[in-house]
Amino acid sequence: MPGASPDCAAKRSLQVDAGEFNPAIAKKPQAFTQGNRMRALAAGLVMAASVAIADDIGEARRHALAARDSYWNCLAEKHVSVNSRNMTAQEFALYVGGVCPSERQTFRVMLMHYLAMKFPSIDAGTHLATANNAIELAQKYIVTTFIERQAAPNQ
Repeated sequence: MPGASPDCAAKRSLQVDAGEFNPAIAKKPQAFTQGNRMRALAAGLVMAASVAIADDIGEARRHALAARDSYWNCLAEKHVSVNSRNMTAQEFALYVGGVCPSERQTFRVMLMHYLAMKFPSIDAGTHLATANNAIELAQKYIVTTFIERQAAPNQ
């Protein structure tokens, strides 16, 4: 090239020989500036953080499911132990409302924790209402099963 220094021409010939000639880089030897490095580092940190958050949410979900299973199993055990007694459906519903308090509370707390991580912009009161609805549905299911077993003929 006319007017180019011999060092610059040598660098360009090395870039061409290596098959990496890019005119934009040849004009600006430091195209990957400090700002670009910082952006790449920030993007990497954001990706790593999102993976960690996803892992935490997955772990919270597993804990909520385990707590749900524990509560349901406790309700089922109480259902089986009471099934031979002569209780009305209303008496059984009242009974179910008071059994398994620690399992019920653990389920409530674990479900609220998972929901708070999964949906952080929703207020805690909504998560509490959702957890209480899940508990109520579990109790209704057990009471419905009790009623159906009472109505079924002895097998």
